[in-house]
Order: sequence, then C-alpha cells, then structure tokens
Amino acid sequence: MKPNSVHVMAWMKKQRKIAFLEAAMTNLFISEAWVELCIKAMEVHGGNGYMTELEIERELRDAMGSKFYSGTSEIQRTVIAKFMGV
Repeated sequence: MKPNSVHVMAWMKKQRKIAFLEAAMTNLFISEAWVELCIKAMEVHGGNGYMTELEIERELRDAMGSKFYSGTSEIQRTVIAKFMGV
C-alpha cells in the first residue's frame, strides 16, 4: 500500500464511488504507520520517550487504540483479501 492510496480513497469518496476495498487498505496503512512511527519516536528519544512531558507515550497509546477501534489489522487484511478474491 502506497501513501498516495489515501488520496485515491479520498478522491473516490468525493466522486461518490463505492470504496470499500480502498477504505480498508487506507485504514490498514494509516493504523500500521501510526504505530510504527510512534515506536520509532520512542526509540529516538530513548528513556525520555516514556516521560509524559513529551507525550510520545500518549501518542503510542492512542495509536494502539486506533488499531482496535478501526478494526484490527487482521480483520482489515481479511476484508482486503475478500474484495481482491483471494
């Protein structure tokens, strides 16, 4: 999934086209990327990344919560596979 897929999905919704596959792909990409970026930020900041002052730990908690709120990655992959006929 490429980052520009987010733009494709937004364009399809603006054109009032059905975009279930694109929405699932976008959802998977964003939730996975958000968690990955938060973990990398914590690695860069080391022990300070756990401190509440930088709010990186809060961002990671929010990112992890979003993965469950929007459907787990496994569910998103199942939806994508279904629409692709796999």
